[in-house]
Amino acid sequence: MKLWAYAHAPVPVRLLIDGFDQHGPTSTLFTGPQNGAYRHADRVAFGEELELPQPFALTLDTAGFPAPWAWRPPAPRRAGG
Repeated sequence: MKLWAYAHAPVPVRLLIDGFDQHGPTSTLFTGPQNGAYRHADRVAFGEELELPQPFALTLDTAGFPAPWAWRPPAPRRAGG
């Protein structure tokens, strides 16, 4: 639903960083919104580079993105310990 809403807005560039994607941890760049859908989606796995278009015009290095298994919340403290 969010992707549809962003494309209808139209938000020209949307970056989705998803450590739990069904394809594994990925970053997906959606561009070219038209009629409520994005015409292009470039997906890279964490560890690869992703080229962002204008107005950003930069290379996003995802090598430092943490894998989902690294996203553990801190262990709860024990009472009295």
